Amino acid sequence: MGLFRKDWGKELDRVEDLLARNLLVPALEIAERAERKAAADLQGRAAGLALRARQALLTSVLAKVDAAEAAGDLEDAADWLLSALEREPSAMRRAELEVRRQALLDRLDHAGSPFATAAETPTVTAVDREDAGDASFQYETLVTMLSDEVAALYAARPREFQQAVVDLNEGRTAEALAAFESLGAEAPEDAALRLELGRARLLSGDAVAARDDFAAAWEVLGDEPLDAGGSQYVAALWAEAALAAGEAGAVVERLAPLAAPESGPPEICRLHATALLAAGRLTDAVGYLEEVTALLPKDAELNLLAAQALAASGAPGRAIAGLEQVVAASCGAGGCATPAAHLPSFRLLARLHLTAGGRPERARELIALVANAQRGALGAEDHAILAEYYRATGDHESAADAAAEAERLAARGGAAFGEVQGDLAPAQRRVL
Repeated sequence: MGLFRKDWGKELDRVEDLLARNLLVPALEIAERAERKAAADLQGRAAGLALRARQALLTSVLAKVDAAEAAGDLEDAADWLLSALEREPSAMRRAELEVRRQALLDRLDHAGSPFATAAETPTVTAVDREDAGDASFQYETLVTMLSDEVAALYAARPREFQQAVVDLNEGRTAEALAAFESLGAEAPEDAALRLELGRARLLSGDAVAARDDFAAAWEVLGDEPLDAGGSQYVAALWAEAALAAGEAGAVVERLAPLAAPESGPPEICRLHATALLAAGRLTDAVGYLEEVTALLPKDAELNLLAAQALAASGAPGRAIAGLEQVVAASCGAGGCATPAAHLPSFRLLARLHLTAGGRPERARELIALVANAQRGALGAEDHAILAEYYRATGDHESAADAAAEAERLAARGGAAFGEVQGDLAPAQRRVL
C-alpha cells in the first residue's frame, strides 16, 4: 500500500458512523468514492452503504417537501422534488417524483391565475384530503398509471389502503407504513399490499423486510411491467432492496435471465450492472455494460455505470472518453439542452479529469455547467470538486474556501442538492 493511499475499510467504517449520526451527505460522498476506488472485495459493502445513504437522503428531502407544501410554499416544494429527481437513479421512483412535482406545478399555475382566489387554492393537508374525498381522486389517478392486470388488484380497496397509497406517493412514509402494516396483518398474502408495504419499508430504511415483501409480490405479479408505460417492475424493486441489504451476488444471479443486453428493460439492466459492480465482478461489469450501452447509447445511467466500471478496473482514459461523449450530446457552446443534462455524469467526469485526466480546467468548465443547470447554485459535492480543482491548480486559499462551503452544506443534510444561494461563496463566484 502506498504511503498516501486511503484505507477504504476504515473509510467505510466512517460511513457507518456518519449514517448512525444522520450525516447523510458526507456518508454518501465517501461511499460513492469507495465504489469507484476501493478494492473489489470492499465494493459490495460500499455499494450497499451508498444505497442506504441515498435512500435516507431521499426521505430527508421528501420531509422538506412536506414541510414546504404544508407552509404553502409550493415553489420551494417543487424545487426540492427537482433536486431529488437529479439524484435518484431509479426510473420507477423518478416517475413517482415526477407525478408529485407536476401536481405541485399545476397547483402553482392555478394559484398564479388572475381568476384564482385564496379560497380556491388553500394549503391542503392530509386531513383536508380525506374530508374532501381528494385522496380517492388521487388514488384513482395513480391507479390509471398501472397496467390493466395490476390495476385490477387495486380496485375496490378500502379507504385506509387508498389513503396510505396517496400518503406514500406524497412522501408521508411513516403514516403510510403504519397503515400498510396494520392492513398486512390481516392479509399477508395480498400481492398489492405486499408491494406497497415493501415500498414503504424500503423508504424507511428496512431493506431486509422490503426485500421479503417484494419477493412475495414478485411470485404473484411475475416479470411483466407494473405500469402501463412498461418501465416499472417488481424485480427491480426487489433488486434495489436486496442491494441495500448487501446481497449483490443474489441480485446478479436472479436478474441475469431478465437482463439480457438485447432484450432486458433498461431499469433491470441498470440494476444488474450495479450488482456486478457491487459484487466486485469488474471484468463482467465492463463486458456487460459495453454490450448494453452499444444497444442503448442514450441511456445516461448505463453510460455512467460503464464509466464507473472502467475507472474501477483501471481504465480511466476510456471512462473519460465515454463520459465526454455523454456531455457533448447534451451541452455545446451555447449551454446545455433539454432534457436536462445528467449531472452525476458531469461530476464523475470532473473528478476523473482531476484525478487521472490531467485537465483541471476541464473539471472547472464542467462544474460551471452544473451550476448553470442548477440555476446558479452548487451543492456540497460540487464544492468538494471545486476544492480539488483549486488544490490541483495551487490556489490553496480558494481550495480552503470551497472545502469549508462543502462542509457547511453537507452539515445541512439536504444541501447535497443544489440550492439557489443569495450570497454565493467566494469559490462559487469564481466559477460563475
